[in-house]
This record gives sequence, structure tokens and C-alpha cells, in this order.
Amino acid sequence: MTELGTITKEIISSQTIMEQVNAVKKLSTFYNQITADGKHFDITPDNEKYIAGGQALSTYHAAVCTDDYLRTCYFLKGVYRAIINLQSDFPSRKIKVLYAGCGPFATLLLPLLPLFEKNAVEAIILDINSSSIESVKKLISILNFDDYSLTMVETDATTYQKPTEWEIDLFISETMHYGLTAEPQVAITKNFIPQLLPHTIFIPQQIHIDLVYTSFSKEPFIKFNQNPLETTKMQSEPTRKYIDRLFSIGKGDAFLLNSDQITTKFYPVPQDLHSYPDLTLFTEVEIFEDLSLKTAESVLTNPYCLSSLFHLKAHKEFQLIYDFSATPKWAYSFK
Repeated sequence: MTELGTITKEIISSQTIMEQVNAVKKLSTFYNQITADGKHFDITPDNEKYIAGGQALSTYHAAVCTDDYLRTCYFLKGVYRAIINLQSDFPSRKIKVLYAGCGPFATLLLPLLPLFEKNAVEAIILDINSSSIESVKKLISILNFDDYSLTMVETDATTYQKPTEWEIDLFISETMHYGLTAEPQVAITKNFIPQLLPHTIFIPQQIHIDLVYTSFSKEPFIKFNQNPLETTKMQSEPTRKYIDRLFSIGKGDAFLLNSDQITTKFYPVPQDLHSYPDLTLFTEVEIFEDLSLKTAESVLTNPYCLSSLFHLKAHKEFQLIYDFSATPKWAYSFK
């Protein structure tokens, strides 16, 4: 077993939060040692790209995502389980994986390869940044993955069309920010829904956006390189008032195909603004089976304050508008 394979096995078998955090730290150190040892990896913070659907992170900021510990752990576990399940369903052929938005490390796939035979998986790996594509190509060579069926494509995943005869068994895309703002997860999902088959596993399986009234300043908020157990505010959540699930995004949500905007129903402006003064969006990411990221367990699921409710008190009702035609953003309007 290679060093990378040993680290990945530790991630897959980890149970407690401390075990999971420590295992992913080893993966991050492994990547950083390879890319910092003079092999001329271009991990730059200056090549973010803005596309119709959101901001594609720079190579550097995509690399930093590895240090969102539970996110990396749960996604790797989810992808591993999905491949195992697909192998059970299709034992006589390669499992075809399409990975959209790989960053410079292809963190959600490359670490798993030592756990599978070379003919077990065939993958198309996409990123819009040329330096990320070149970084993954170098890693494939350094890690002796040249014999695996891996195709790198520099492209915009919001418009990419898979090869006609190429059937996707497993689709992976983690290109999101809390509240589904900024990044193009929804636009990528919209592009690929028509390209999937009934049996295709889509990771993450569901992303939920909930409307909650709370005191945002008291809410937990996690940062990169931070252990969730060390986030002191995680120990004492403020009083919250759950209002509604605004929408969920996943493989089966064909309503995305008809618009670049989602408009909610109208909600009454509450009278009691002191107990929970902020209009806040909460994100939950269901990755695969029982693996999910809850509030502030990842930077993906930090609460997102849209407005103080005091700014709305002159009105009786409001609705929310989520627009992902360009950089995804939220707004509100009044009846």
C-alpha cells in the first residue's frame, strides 16, 4: 500500500471527529509536501474566473478547501461508498466517474485510487483553470497513476457536454459556498441533470436551503484549518425559529432546467424582532447515504445572514429571490 493509500484508508475508517480531522490533516500535509518540493506546481491565488453561474475558485483557494476537514472526510467516504455500491451493481465493467471542478489536487477522487484496481474506475476530470489541470496531471505522474483511465479536460463545467456514448455512473461536483452563493454548484447541476442516467449517483445527493430567524452574531461559524470541536460557539447555539425549507437541489430536481432564478412564497415579517433579529439561511449538504454536513460543520454550511429583520419591519410580507444566472446571490422583495 502506498503512503497515499494508507492515509486514505485511515480517512475511510475514521469514526470520531478527532480521528477524521487528524486523518485529513495527514492528507493535506501529503499534498503540500509534494507541491512544495520544487516540482513547479503553479498553486496561484490570482486565477479565479467568473462565468455565467458563479465564481470558479483560484487554484490556491481550491487547494485550501482540503483543510475544511469534515467536508474532505465525508466527501471521500461518500465517493468511496458510491463506487463500492456501483461495483456491486455493475461487477463486469469499469465504473465511469465524471468529476466537475477538481482543483489542483482532485481531492475527492485521486486519494481513493490506491484502494481500487487500475481497471476498476474510468474518470473524466474537469476544471476551468489550466493550472489546476496541469497540477492534477503532475500528481497523476508523481503518484504513478498513469495506468488508470483518467482524462483531464480544461473546460467550463456549466456548459460541458460529455462524450455521446460515455455514460456517467457517478457524478461528483463540490463547487459551492454557504447559502449556495458565489460559486457555480447550481449552474453545474443544471447543466448535468439532462446528461445523467436513472442509475447515476450524484454527489452531493441533496443540498437543502432553510430559512431561519436567529441572532446571527451568536451562531457558530467555522473557518479553514479549524476543528469543529474547537469552535466554542458550537457548544451553545442561540435560540432559533425555523421558518421553512426554501428548496433542495439534487439530481432529480428538473425545475432547475426552466429558469436561472428561484422565487419563494411570501413570508410575514415577525413582530418579535428581539429574540431572533436576523433573517438567516442555513445550508445542509447530504453527501451520500448517512453522510451529511450540518450547520457550521464545514465552511459550506456556515449560516448566511441575508438581512436584519429590523430592516424589513416597515413591511408586512417579503419573499426571497435566488438568482444564479451570473454570480449566485440572494435578494428579497415585498408584496
